[in-house]
Amino acid sequence: MVFVGPDLANAVETMVSNKVGALPVKDEAGDIVGIINERDLMRAVHEHVDLKSEHVRDRMTTDIVAGQLDETVEHVMATITERRFRHMPILQDGKLVGIISIGDLVKSQLRHYERQVNELTDYVAGSAA
Repeated sequence: MVFVGPDLANAVETMVSNKVGALPVKDEAGDIVGIINERDLMRAVHEHVDLKSEHVRDRMTTDIVAGQLDETVEHVMATITERRFRHMPILQDGKLVGIISIGDLVKSQLRHYERQVNELTDYVAGSAA
Protein backbone atom coordinates (compact mmCIF):
# COMPACT_ATOMS: atom_id res chain seq x y z
CA MET A 1 0.00 0.00 0.00
CA VAL A 2 1.24 3.50 -0.82
CA PHE A 3 1.36 6.23 1.78
CA VAL A 4 1.59 9.97 1.37
CA GLY A 5 4.46 12.33 2.15
CA PRO A 6 4.19 15.62 4.03
CA ASP A 7 3.27 18.14 1.32
CA LEU A 8 0.46 18.36 -1.23
CA ALA A 9 2.83 18.25 -4.20
CA ASN A 10 4.07 14.88 -2.95
CA ALA A 11 0.47 13.70 -2.57
CA VAL A 12 -0.30 14.66 -6.17
CA GLU A 13 2.84 12.93 -7.46
CA THR A 14 2.11 9.79 -5.44
CA MET A 15 -1.50 9.62 -6.64
CA VAL A 16 -0.56 10.16 -10.27
CA SER A 17 2.32 7.69 -10.29
CA ASN A 18 0.20 5.01 -8.57
CA LYS A 19 -3.00 5.80 -10.50
CA VAL A 20 -5.08 6.18 -7.33
CA GLY A 21 -7.58 8.79 -6.20
CA ALA A 22 -6.88 8.74 -2.46
CA LEU A 23 -4.09 8.02 -0.02
CA PRO A 24 -4.15 7.14 3.66
CA VAL A 25 -2.43 9.47 6.11
CA LYS A 26 -0.92 7.74 9.12
CA ASP A 27 0.65 9.03 12.31
CA GLU A 28 3.97 7.95 13.79
CA ALA A 29 2.31 4.96 15.48
CA GLY A 30 0.98 3.76 12.14
CA ASP A 31 -2.64 4.59 12.89
CA ILE A 32 -4.74 6.18 10.15
CA VAL A 33 -5.51 9.81 10.98
CA GLY A 34 -6.89 10.97 7.67
CA ILE A 35 -7.25 10.46 3.97
CA ILE A 36 -6.19 12.84 1.23
CA ASN A 37 -8.21 12.56 -1.95
CA GLU A 38 -8.75 14.24 -5.28
CA ARG A 39 -11.45 16.51 -3.88
CA ASP A 40 -9.15 17.75 -1.12
CA LEU A 41 -6.48 18.54 -3.71
CA MET A 42 -8.91 20.26 -6.07
CA ARG A 43 -10.08 22.53 -3.25
CA ALA A 44 -6.46 23.51 -2.62
CA VAL A 45 -5.89 24.19 -6.33
CA HIS A 46 -9.06 26.27 -6.46
CA GLU A 47 -7.75 28.34 -3.53
CA HIS A 48 -4.41 28.82 -5.36
CA VAL A 49 -2.47 27.09 -2.60
CA ASP A 50 1.25 26.47 -3.12
CA LEU A 51 1.24 22.67 -3.26
CA LYS A 52 4.92 22.44 -2.28
CA SER A 53 4.50 24.40 0.94
CA GLU A 54 1.02 23.32 2.05
CA HIS A 55 0.97 20.28 4.34
CA VAL A 56 -1.22 17.26 3.76
CA ARG A 57 -2.35 17.39 7.40
CA ASP A 58 -3.90 20.81 6.73
CA ARG A 59 -5.99 19.58 3.77
CA MET A 60 -6.74 15.93 4.49
CA THR A 61 -10.16 14.64 5.39
CA THR A 62 -10.09 13.72 9.07
CA ASP A 63 -13.73 12.71 9.54
CA ILE A 64 -12.97 9.19 8.37
CA VAL A 65 -15.64 6.56 7.90
CA ALA A 66 -13.85 3.24 7.76
CA GLY A 67 -15.18 -0.17 6.85
CA GLN A 68 -14.24 -3.48 8.38
CA LEU A 69 -12.69 -6.33 6.41
CA ASP A 70 -15.64 -8.63 7.20
CA GLU A 71 -18.36 -6.24 5.95
CA THR A 72 -20.34 -7.14 2.86
CA VAL A 73 -19.92 -5.39 -0.46
CA GLU A 74 -23.54 -4.25 -0.19
CA HIS A 75 -22.95 -2.64 3.21
CA VAL A 76 -19.82 -0.82 2.08
CA MET A 77 -21.55 0.32 -1.11
CA ALA A 78 -24.52 1.63 0.89
CA THR A 79 -22.23 3.53 3.26
CA ILE A 80 -20.23 5.13 0.45
CA THR A 81 -23.42 6.09 -1.38
CA GLU A 82 -25.15 7.52 1.70
CA ARG A 83 -22.10 9.46 2.89
CA ARG A 84 -21.21 10.64 -0.64
CA PHE A 85 -17.53 9.76 -0.83
CA ARG A 86 -15.58 7.58 -3.24
CA HIS A 87 -12.86 5.96 -1.13
CA MET A 88 -13.17 4.08 2.14
CA PRO A 89 -10.33 2.82 4.32
CA ILE A 90 -10.78 -0.81 5.34
CA LEU A 91 -9.60 -1.89 8.78
CA GLN A 92 -8.97 -5.22 10.44
CA ASP A 93 -8.38 -5.27 14.18
CA GLY A 94 -8.05 -1.47 14.07
CA LYS A 95 -5.26 -1.52 11.46
CA LEU A 96 -5.50 -0.28 7.90
CA VAL A 97 -5.48 -3.16 5.40
CA GLY A 98 -6.62 -1.32 2.28
CA ILE A 99 -8.75 1.31 0.64
CA ILE A 100 -11.75 0.39 -1.45
CA SER A 101 -13.14 2.70 -4.09
CA ILE A 102 -16.56 3.03 -5.63
CA GLY A 103 -14.94 1.73 -8.84
CA ASP A 104 -13.81 -1.43 -7.02
CA LEU A 105 -17.36 -1.96 -5.79
CA VAL A 106 -18.90 -1.44 -9.22
CA LYS A 107 -16.45 -3.95 -10.75
CA SER A 108 -17.32 -6.46 -8.03
CA GLN A 109 -21.04 -6.05 -8.65
CA LEU A 110 -20.58 -6.39 -12.42
CA ARG A 111 -18.67 -9.67 -11.96
CA HIS A 112 -21.41 -10.89 -9.62
CA TYR A 113 -24.15 -10.06 -12.15
CA GLU A 114 -22.18 -11.61 -15.01
CA ARG A 115 -21.90 -14.86 -13.03
CA GLN A 116 -25.63 -14.81 -12.35
CA VAL A 117 -26.43 -14.25 -16.02
CA ASN A 118 -24.10 -17.08 -17.05
CA GLU A 119 -25.61 -19.45 -14.47
CA LEU A 120 -29.14 -18.61 -15.58
CA THR A 121 -28.18 -18.95 -19.24
CA ASP A 122 -26.61 -22.35 -18.56
CA TYR A 123 -29.67 -23.40 -16.58
CA VAL A 124 -32.10 -22.37 -19.29
CA ALA A 125 -29.97 -23.94 -22.03
CA GLY A 126 -29.61 -27.13 -20.00
CA SER A 127 -33.30 -27.41 -19.22
CA ALA A 128 -34.32 -26.75 -22.83
CA ALA A 129 -32.25 -29.66 -24.10
